[in-house]
Amino acid sequence: MPAGKIIKGVGGLYSVEERQGGGVYLCSARGIFRKDGIKPLAGDDVDFEIDALRAGYGSVRAIGARRSELSRPPVSNVDQMLIVLALSEPAPDFLLADKLILAALSSGIRPLICANKSDLPAAAGCAGEREGYERAGFLTVRASKSGASGYAPLLSALSGKVTILAGQSGVGKSTLLNGIAELSRAGAAGADSARMAVGAISRRIGRGRHTTRHVELVRLAGDGGGYAVDSPGFSALEICAGAWGFRELDALYPEFLPYIGRCRFAGCSHIHEPGCAVLEALGAGSLHAGRHGRYAAFYAALKQAGDRKYAKKRRPRAGGPPNANNNQA
Repeated sequence: MPAGKIIKGVGGLYSVEERQGGGVYLCSARGIFRKDGIKPLAGDDVDFEIDALRAGYGSVRAIGARRSELSRPPVSNVDQMLIVLALSEPAPDFLLADKLILAALSSGIRPLICANKSDLPAAAGCAGEREGYERAGFLTVRASKSGASGYAPLLSALSGKVTILAGQSGVGKSTLLNGIAELSRAGAAGADSARMAVGAISRRIGRGRHTTRHVELVRLAGDGGGYAVDSPGFSALEICAGAWGFRELDALYPEFLPYIGRCRFAGCSHIHEPGCAVLEALGAGSLHAGRHGRYAAFYAALKQAGDRKYAKKRRPRAGGPPNANNNQA
């Protein structure tokens, strides 16, 4: 039974790329997966059976263990998340970028930052925010389709990995993916790489039209190989705390780690307490003010959500005993 990887799933059918030979088969999934509540995902490593009667068709028989999984977009076995920011048209959304970084780190996925459209005039004003990501230790690359600037270092960073491109609509993810795929094909004659549709920016609303309709893995040619994953654009993303909440948030900020544990008070929020090592580093210029400001906003949102959840648990049921604090003597 051949092994392969699901590179796309549409309407209950899955395109599976064979590990040996590179052929792509359109496969259905066994009913047992649905019965067990398992949905095959793009990125899954699978064993599949080739249909002896229909060329190019088959069925997925087994799904391997997933080393990582994202629910939005639904994709598995991702190694890296390339977070694409347009430095202009549309205006960069650093709050969304930081949310995506949290989603990546909490899922064991390495975040990378691409500052795209760096040739546009308004891009110069974003240098300070870009520096904040560099100081946090994230690989940050400036890119532009003009002269394919930045595409070579991006291809090097993506080589041999499964990398998902993420960011708001219109930032140029599909154009960037096309450029990287074309660069990877140079010197690799005959390598197959899909071209994604590229949409124009809506001048009326300043946002990108959604041109990507499904999650798809695009194989990168050349010796390093690897896959890039284009996904539908994000215009919003909720802070989704699974096993972590506001108390664990600071651990998802790599630049805070040298200072955690050195604060005067245990359980320091790093927002207002005296003797906070993080705030002292911020005041000394060792931490980026924009990154810390967004941390504070996330902390407040997560704490508020936690307080609401706790209050809901404590609320007495209808007809139940009154709260002890309301009992009268």
